[in-house]
Amino acid sequence: MVRRHHLSKKKIKEIKKKLAMEIWIEGKYEIVENEMEIILVDGLPSYFLLEDKYYPTVLLLLQSPPVDKYVTVDMGAVKHVLNGANIFAAGIVEADENIREGDAVYIRDEKYKKPWR
Repeated sequence: MVRRHHLSKKKIKEIKKKLAMEIWIEGKYEIVENEMEIILVDGLPSYFLLEDKYYPTVLLLLQSPPVDKYVTVDMGAVKHVLNGANIFAAGIVEADENIREGDAVYIRDEKYKKPWR
């Protein structure tokens, strides 16, 4: 059963504290609870809960692209990674130099510098 309802200010503050990446947008917050918890902002699926952290969706990354926490992958690797392949160092052409072990990052393509859909 799918449940959808507006979020309280208290729940919104809790989500802000559990962000995997520092990407936040203002708007009307709702939650959709099914097999996975999805946070909608003004109707846009913006965050999902995974292992007690809220991660941005690709739709949010496309709407509000961050300037850090990225890994740029060679265009030749895109198809393979989208089909489930791991990303190896040889396929990485650029990365944010401030990434540390354990950081959440997003993957973007070499040509357009955008996250993948």
